Amino acid sequence: MQSFRFLLQALAISLLLSISVSAVYYEYLKRGGSWRIASQLSILIPILISLFIVFYTPVTSNPVVTVLFYFVSSFVLLLFVGKLPRFKCKTEEELDYLENIPIFICHEKKGKVYNAWYDPKKGTVNITKSLFDILSEEEREAVFYHEIGHSKTKF
Repeated sequence: MQSFRFLLQALAISLLLSISVSAVYYEYLKRGGSWRIASQLSILIPILISLFIVFYTPVTSNPVVTVLFYFVSSFVLLLFVGKLPRFKCKTEEELDYLENIPIFICHEKKGKVYNAWYDPKKGTVNITKSLFDILSEEEREAVFYHEIGHSKTKF
């Protein structure tokens, strides 16, 4: 029983680390790299692991409290993910149509952001000006067709 509990703790800590690293890496990519994000990662992960270890063992001793803990943790995680800042364009410039889907160049508000995405609400493909400027014509075409692939699956 004790080894099963350690296995659950190890799995939960691994999941927590994976989620934390993924969230920080996503922010790093979205903002074009930043020392602030790296410092957040080096501070956030030890704090999360420490809190998890302190609270996990007492919580898992009671099955009802365990279920409640997982429910509250999931809710807090979803609430946190919902509050992540969303990238917004300062201005959009229509570039072209590809397979009847409009392609827009997104001018960033500040800094360089290297990103391209399919917007299912508008049915458009967007690429940031920073990314558009550094890609060759063939690379741009590959990015556009990749995003059009997202339009086919509505993802």
